[in-house]
Amino acid sequence: MKEHPRTVATQICHRDVCTGLVCLSSLQRRVGNCAKIQMYDDGSLTNEDRVILTDCLPNSQIILRTERDEVVDEALAKYPHCRRFRHESKFATKGIDIPLTSIDEITYCDSDIYFFRSSPSFLNRTQYGSEAVFMEDIHETYNLRPWHLLGRDSVKLGSRICAGFILMRRTAYDLDLIEWVLGKYAAAFRKSPWVTEQVLWAAHAAQVRSSTVDRSQLAIIRPGERINPRLIAGHFVSTYRHALHSYSDQWEKVEEVASDEPSGVPVIRCTALRLLIDRLRTRISPS
Repeated sequence: MKEHPRTVATQICHRDVCTGLVCLSSLQRRVGNCAKIQMYDDGSLTNEDRVILTDCLPNSQIILRTERDEVVDEALAKYPHCRRFRHESKFATKGIDIPLTSIDEITYCDSDIYFFRSSPSFLNRTQYGSEAVFMEDIHETYNLRPWHLLGRDSVKLGSRICAGFILMRRTAYDLDLIEWVLGKYAAAFRKSPWVTEQVLWAAHAAQVRSSTVDRSQLAIIRPGERINPRLIAGHFVSTYRHALHSYSDQWEKVEEVASDEPSGVPVIRCTALRLLIDRLRTRISPS
């Protein structure tokens, strides 16, 4: 089946320019239907950063926050909680700006995901048979408590949703849902705002037919882990980012073999009990 070229969005900041160059270059080299990378500035990129990124990443574009303010603010005119979230948190770029400025499909990849092998179908949402595709997290990384998931009027979340990778039909994105979640759990979100955006995507995962990429093909990489031979890409989150160069340098010396077609695993519900067990396990063994 012919793969149509896709524009891939990513969020990038001044601190992560070097990581972004390494990882986004691997995306361009190994994902054949990546036609263009749109890098969304969170407001911290310098003029030098922008020159380096566009010079080193052919067929890429930087979208400054000021360039999208008018369109996004207009879309949020009737959503006060969303407007507040956007203007108070840099993490709203992925949860608000990128979806609202996408056309038919939301195609997103964090700038710290390194592609080890070629996979022409990786960005094709229909390959996974779902309306929304994410990657699987190690934990239930949400800033809600188990009791927040109790009761008929509580938010419904997909389990272990990591928003580092997102493929979603644009019409499945629901601003009304985001507004409701931000308002209902505002107090909880204030305590650890850096994962609020992940809760919003997990709420979407529970609303539509969703899947996560098989974790043998896309996974969070922890130092010392042996790379699964089926692995297509690894996510080097901030906690483990120091391991990126050792893995990428090592992999560049290995002869590439054809990767399997990417496949998805249906998302299950994150219940109050599941969240409680995850919290207890994390306290016993934080890693």
